Amino acid sequence: QESRPQRLAFAMLDRGADGELSLEALEAHYLRTSNCIPEDLEDIFKRVDIDDDGCITYVEFLSATLPTAVRCDERLIRTVFEHLDRDGDGYVDARDLAEAFRHGRDPDKVCREALTEVCPDSAQLSWEAFLRLMCPG
Repeated sequence: QESRPQRLAFAMLDRGADGELSLEALEAHYLRTSNCIPEDLEDIFKRVDIDDDGCITYVEFLSATLPTAVRCDERLIRTVFEHLDRDGDGYVDARDLAEAFRHGRDPDKVCREALTEVCPDSAQLSWEAFLRLMCPG
């Protein structure tokens, strides 16, 4: 319900209906609708394209466009945490992330690097740390 406007916007932008938005697709949208491509579109695109694969997925799009009231809903964040905590030990670690996002494989250690970036001292996230990360302040 809360994501309906985002779902509709994504569908309008995803003209190929492949579930991904490329920079080119966004440029084409701006040319069609306003005849002008925003100067900072590429920078914004890179910030939203979390995994740097050249495409914005629906999840990445939602992450960038959901209102704070939805993004910081503790009940929803708890659901995400429980989904990521694949082994149910109360922490999200690199193995959990690999299971959730990389089909259990992480040969290039992307999951470990991501965790090290957000929790350099422990390489795992507790529920409390995850909540602070998702809703700073």
